[in-house]
Amino acid sequence: MTHNFDRDVDWEIITTGDRLEQVAREIQAQRRFCWDTETSGRAIWFGSRIVGHSFAWRPPGKPRACYIPCRHMALETELFQDLQQLAPEVVARVLKPILEGPQVKIGHNLRFDMHHASADGINVQPPYADTIVACKLIDERWWSYALDACVRHSKVPHEDGWKQQLKPQIADKAKRMGGSPKAWVAKYGYQYLTIPVVGRYAAQDATYNLWLAEWAVPQQRAWGRIWNMEMALLQVLVDMERIGVPIDQSVLIEIADREKAHMADLAPRIYGLANCEWELTNDNATRKVLFGKLGYEPVGKTPGGDPSVDDDALWNLEMQGKEIAKLLRKWNVCQKIVSTYTLAIVEQCDPHGILHTEIDQMGAKTGRVSSRNPNLQNIPIRTELGRQVRRAFIARPGKVRACIDYSQIELRMIAHLTQDPLLLKIYRENLDAHSISAIEAFGTDQVVNGVDMRRIGKILNFGTSFGMTADGLLGNTNKDLPVGAVPVTRPQAEQFVAQFHAKYKGVQQYKNYLCYQVSAAGGQFRDLFGRPRHMGDGYAIGAPGWKRRAEERATMASMVQGSTASLVKFSMVAVWRYMREQQICEADMVLMIHDDCQFDILAEGSEKLIPELRRVMEQTCQANLSVPIKCDVEWFDTHWGDKKKLK
Repeated sequence: MTHNFDRDVDWEIITTGDRLEQVAREIQAQRRFCWDTETSGRAIWFGSRIVGHSFAWRPPGKPRACYIPCRHMALETELFQDLQQLAPEVVARVLKPILEGPQVKIGHNLRFDMHHASADGINVQPPYADTIVACKLIDERWWSYALDACVRHSKVPHEDGWKQQLKPQIADKAKRMGGSPKAWVAKYGYQYLTIPVVGRYAAQDATYNLWLAEWAVPQQRAWGRIWNMEMALLQVLVDMERIGVPIDQSVLIEIADREKAHMADLAPRIYGLANCEWELTNDNATRKVLFGKLGYEPVGKTPGGDPSVDDDALWNLEMQGKEIAKLLRKWNVCQKIVSTYTLAIVEQCDPHGILHTEIDQMGAKTGRVSSRNPNLQNIPIRTELGRQVRRAFIARPGKVRACIDYSQIELRMIAHLTQDPLLLKIYRENLDAHSISAIEAFGTDQVVNGVDMRRIGKILNFGTSFGMTADGLLGNTNKDLPVGAVPVTRPQAEQFVAQFHAKYKGVQQYKNYLCYQVSAAGGQFRDLFGRPRHMGDGYAIGAPGWKRRAEERATMASMVQGSTASLVKFSMVAVWRYMREQQICEADMVLMIHDDCQFDILAEGSEKLIPELRRVMEQTCQANLSVPIKCDVEWFDTHWGDKKKLK
């Protein structure tokens, strides 16, 4: 029988205090329930608040759901709209014991709802069950993890198109108030939509998410410790997002103004070389100029088959002596600085100058934490630009920022996974594998003609470990070398690959074994901590050789990076718990950028606490690895660009 929500679910909109109290007692009697919020915008940092709560639960008999409106509003032209609802403070008082109680709270992107609940004085407590995380653990290859996409994948009962029922009202309001429907929702949320329509939609959201959880969460038995760790990490990330980091916005505005002037200087020079003008941000237009009007030979293709104009393609053209490609690369860098690293950060700071970046718990398929709005992972690390942007990230008054970074953690993971005797020896004797490679390949690990040879050794180590060819190594080592620097030659790259495999025989042996196992398992495997991974179709019978080789490189990289990501996450949970229990001094975890965990620590007491934090991070997963885990510590009390090594 086709699912009909009104027939199959006992749902209601609650508008009286007595009924709210009755339903609250019913929900509180459940072992688990689904909870969702509708809001007046996207982020509480800019004033967004809850306009209604929805719940779904499964008592004996029919499934139950409800919507509790509390902050809906009407436009001045809608004087007769029914706004019968409860006061926000009444709703918060009644729901607080439920959301802070011992029942399992099911949600889809729970952190969003938890942040909004905190603005009403509700500190949502574990246990949690976030269905986005569960679905990403089930299959990290889905194109979308929006609730409706996950529901379709799971095949739980639902009404097709239930997510579309608000669109007519949204389009009408956007037309009357100005702006596109998408921009209107981002600004106003659902506060101006009618309660009956939002109520049914929200009750469906909660119900279908409950059913999705009933399908997805039981599968966590196969995920080992990963599921419990990911749910514990929810609260860690909520705290980090809430605390945020202070930003000196004047530094970023100054950089943006300078780069805009540079762009204005570059554009006419580019147009002059092409003898025409076009929108430089338009890839299709750039493609037509370079490969049509100017007749250059394409050096790569997009997934859609068009000639590529990404940075690698432009760099290859630059190496062929095409001056316009060189200038386009410079213009693109300036444009990215303005749009991504400066003004975008300024626009996303709250009224107090605090940046609350959104941390994506499983932003990469490997499970690695990433960030967006803005993406702080992409801030250049070693360039002058990166140093300038980092000057804007300042310490809080009276506090120091400790940056604790895992040392060579991925290569240590390779040493453990492969059990290569020489790699094990290097790390057990506290040697530096990157310096060793640089010295063996180039005779030094120092800076030569502006090139950090140890960094080149690092690129060579990781690239070769994951199966990169000599061509791949050349592209990664020679790109954007300083003027006067001597590039790595093809014979050098080929010799390094041969020497690496001869020296670290265990790495290639492990890769061969891993790929054989993954191929036999239909492209599936689990990382060191049990996180499931699903590779592509490169292992299929009849797959071309190039595709199989690419899949094998991706498999090795996924095993190493996924295992490392899990290790870092376990460490984040452990160090967060330690900070809550320790009594040395006040401290907060505020940022996680790649393998670098950053803490704001009260200056008085930081000398005692920082070594303890490093100890916790080093020891959390030490029992899982057969080589020592080491962390490097840097700190600053001014700005990030002025960080110093801890003595």
